[in-house]
Amino acid sequence: LLATGAVGSAPQAELDALDDLLIAPLGELGDTAVIAPTPGLFGLPWGALARLHNRRMVIVPSATAWAVRRPAATRLQPTILARGPKLETAAAELDAIAAAWPAVRVLDGRRATVTATVAALDGAPVAHVVAHGTNRIDNPLFSSLRMADGPLSVYELESISAPPDTVVLSACHVGLAEAAPGRELLGLVGGLLGAGVRTVVASTLPLPDTGSTVRFMSALHESLAGGAPPSAALLTAQSTITDPHSSVLYRGAIGVFGGD
Repeated sequence: LLATGAVGSAPQAELDALDDLLIAPLGELGDTAVIAPTPGLFGLPWGALARLHNRRMVIVPSATAWAVRRPAATRLQPTILARGPKLETAAAELDAIAAAWPAVRVLDGRRATVTATVAALDGAPVAHVVAHGTNRIDNPLFSSLRMADGPLSVYELESISAPPDTVVLSACHVGLAEAAPGRELLGLVGGLLGAGVRTVVASTLPLPDTGSTVRFMSALHESLAGGAPPSAALLTAQSTITDPHSSVLYRGAIGVFGGD
């Protein structure tokens, strides 16, 4: 299921089997699930499992990381929106998201360079990056987002001194992660959390470059702008996808990592 990225077309029996194996033994669950997976299970499509439907959910490297997560900061800077090249609906996605926030700064076209994007992230309260993503499980530090002038990798994130509270990565696969010895989370998500970002919303599977993703991301940001925590905003966005096939994909593909 993970290797093929076929959550949207997975037989319900397979999802139910995972649900019975991993979630059923936990017994009665509350409204919010905080999941600290063992190494190798960070990319599991948790949201597609029946017993986790309609629950706020956060994926964390460890229970300790959840307990010591930093509080949200109050900043007056605008929300940062950046997009990389060669994505058909990226401009429409940023336009829809921009309408949700009182103030935004947009980096697109030639302005969306690696240097400009990293500089814009520094001090921003919320950032949204829509780009082609590459997740290097073999060498997680080279996981990257394709910006106007090349890849923005984990290395570039180390220069951020005042990281955003929330970063949304509208990019395929970048939510996949590997856990190093000591449970350190690697890859782009791990790099952002390691740089001090409180919450990362990212996809573990390919998302369609269509109007459905535009609507999904617009609803996500409307909720965030209204003060909802990321896990609650994700639930709201998932409710906008009514087609049963697509609903499984959007529930299973996108996760909230880190804090909330």
